Amino acid sequence: MAQMRTILTLTTILCFCIGVAQTKQDNLLRIKYNNPELQSADLGVGLWAWPFAVDFDKDGDLDLLVNCPDKPFNGLWFFENTTGGKNPVLKSPVKLAKSQRNLQLSVENGEYVAMTPNVKYPSFFKTFYQKPIHFLQRIFLQK
Repeated sequence: MAQMRTILTLTTILCFCIGVAQTKQDNLLRIKYNNPELQSADLGVGLWAWPFAVDFDKDGDLDLLVNCPDKPFNGLWFFENTTGGKNPVLKSPVKLAKSQRNLQLSVENGEYVAMTPNVKYPSFFKTFYQKPIHFLQRIFLQK
């Protein structure tokens, strides 16, 4: 029992020391916002954002949709890919719609479909959230 207590004490001390060592800011390099050397857009749409790589504008390359359900950037944002390839350059974001929590995108019959818990939004890129199909209602109504 004493040996186990010693091991736990040493493990706790070791974890504390590692944590303190990692918080030293002498060796951290801060990347500047609007850094011209990066040749990229600063993507800032809020905390808890959900990114989706999709071909929103149907031009053959992947664009970036970002769903952000929090403040201050609540919304579904579109970042257009202007160059394609491995290192895309994205335009400034355009707000497409309000946000929905726990939004997920998938492809069904070649068309993007959005879903939130118990709700499906077909033809999402055309109608966004305007034609919801509620799963639980359909299950109970089909008796």
